[in-house]
Amino acid sequence: MSGPSIAVVGGGIGGLVLALALRDRGISFALYEQADELREIGAAVALSGNATRELRRLGLGHQVEAVSVVPSALVIRRWDTGQIIADYPIGRDGVYEARFGAPLYGVHRVALLKTLADRLAGEG
Repeated sequence: MSGPSIAVVGGGIGGLVLALALRDRGISFALYEQADELREIGAAVALSGNATRELRRLGLGHQVEAVSVVPSALVIRRWDTGQIIADYPIGRDGVYEARFGAPLYGVHRVALLKTLADRLAGEG
């Protein structure tokens, strides 16, 4: 790879996706992460259509789908009363994907990190 060399500081979700995108475009980078291993920290994260579209473009669509779930609905409630403000169907019937061009996923943070790290290491 020639041209600029980029320092990617942090091997979290954003850093790993950035490193994959840089590699995909032939841009040299060095990834810096203080942790020596992935740990069971964090909880589930939601990947909106924008995120899943980019992960598909990077060739990770099937791998991410394999470790994710598609929620049946997105329900927004008032914090103080629990009253439903909005209720959007998502589900595997394709409503969300048809509207936004890619699915919405729920995925455990560590499963997503492992998927990204495996791809970066050439194993995914």
